[in-house]
Formats: sequence, structure tokens, C-alpha cells
Amino acid sequence: MKFYSILVLFALVQLCRGGALEQLTIDQTIQKLEKKYGDQHRFRIEKGVQQVAQLWRTSDGSQQAFQSFCTASFIADSQELDRTLDRFQHNLEIIYGHMHQVNRDLSVPVECETNYLLPVDHRFAEYDPSAHIQSDLFTNKIAFTALLNFPAFTLAEKNKWAAIGHGGNGPKPDWRMNFSCASRLTSHRNGHAFMCR
Repeated sequence: MKFYSILVLFALVQLCRGGALEQLTIDQTIQKLEKKYGDQHRFRIEKGVQQVAQLWRTSDGSQQAFQSFCTASFIADSQELDRTLDRFQHNLEIIYGHMHQVNRDLSVPVECETNYLLPVDHRFAEYDPSAHIQSDLFTNKIAFTALLNFPAFTLAEKNKWAAIGHGGNGPKPDWRMNFSCASRLTSHRNGHAFMCR
């Protein structure tokens, strides 16, 4: 029994860590982008490529597909980057706002006093049509585009930058996009879900 538990645990770790990419591919991708866009984008390139690599799975594509995605999807132009951020914020507000409205409306018979309550009303109230949005954002590479171009920062990284202040080395981090896809949810058939970082 212990053997099977260890085997299952090992399989889950492999699923969550990504592991689909060789370090050489990641390094070559970073070098290719730095050569194309220069040192002024080094921080964003390194951070963005590493973030995408952490969550890239074999099902997302080959080593070549990863490299092609990164080289085609990195945004160096600051105006295009700002417009892309605005578009992300607008579109995600639409998606998550409408999903909230749908969830709320499906729950009305259960949560509010209405003329009658049917047994099926509980099932509709439990249904979450937004359950697969995050997975879909990775499948169609929207989440990877965000991770590549808008680095996510841990609290420790934010505190370190705040301690250094404006006079420190390196570019000022852009806090505007704290994208929810900095982690990836792995769903399993038995209904359990595991957060992959």
C-alpha cells in the first residue's frame, strides 16, 4: 500500500512541476529573445520565459513549440504592451463578471425567497460554469501570453524591491498585472484538484 501511495504522490509531483522542457531549450529561448530585443528587456524576458516554462506541459507543445511561442508572443514595444494589458484587464473583467452574474442568477431560487423551490434548483446552484476557465486560458495560450509579458511577483520579491527603492538596480516591477494564472490547476477524474506552482 505504501508503494502505491508513493507512486501516486510521485505522479502528482510530476504533473504539477511541468517538467516538459529541457533547461537547454529555456536558456536558448532566453538568449534568442535577448539577442533580438536587447538588454533593456532582459529582466522581463528572463522572468517571463521562466514563468511560462514552469507551467508548460507536454500537452501544451514540444520544445520547438515552446520556443516558437515565446519568440512570437513576447511584446517589446511599450505602447503595445500597455494596450495589451488594457485588453487583458477589459476582457477578463467581462469573462469573470459574466460568470459571476450567471452563478448568482442560478442561485436565486435557493438563496432568495421565491414562490417555489424545485429539487433541480439546488443542482443549478451548485453548478459552476466558470470551473474550466483557467484551464481554457492555458489551452489557448492566453495565460501563457500573460505570463510571458507580465511577470508575476511573489510578496518576497515585492518587499525586496520596496526595500531597495527607486535608486536600486534593475527595472521597476509593473504591479498592474497580477495575473491569476501564475499557478495552474490540475483536475483529476475523481474530482480532486491540485494547485501546481
